[in-house]
Amino acid sequence: MLAWSFVTDEVGYLMLEQLKGLRTDVGGLRADVGGLRAEVGGLRSDVGGLRTDVGELRVEVRGTNERLDHANLRLDTVETTIRDLAAQMLLLGRFVRHVGDKYDGELESIKDRLATVERRLDG
Repeated sequence: MLAWSFVTDEVGYLMLEQLKGLRTDVGGLRADVGGLRAEVGGLRSDVGGLRTDVGELRVEVRGTNERLDHANLRLDTVETTIRDLAAQMLLLGRFVRHVGDKYDGELESIKDRLATVERRLDG
């Protein structure tokens, strides 16, 4: 009986030591969980900040898109104006060439008549 009591005392002691070890492990795990909760809270805060940044960027992008749309409209107007001016310059160039050709012929005629008058006066 004495041997049995020694075994039960030894088993009880070992179980008590294991329980103390488990309590220590549970305390460490609780501390780890607390640290993880703090990290998760920090990450949530970071995500909230990132969401705010994304929202600000979206507003900025919308503003940029509006400015680009306005600039594109102005560029379209400038392009149309340049095309109109090019067409007008082409027409004006053709007109000037036509007028020049017309007066070149008349100038030749005037030069011929002037030469005739000069010949008559000289001779």
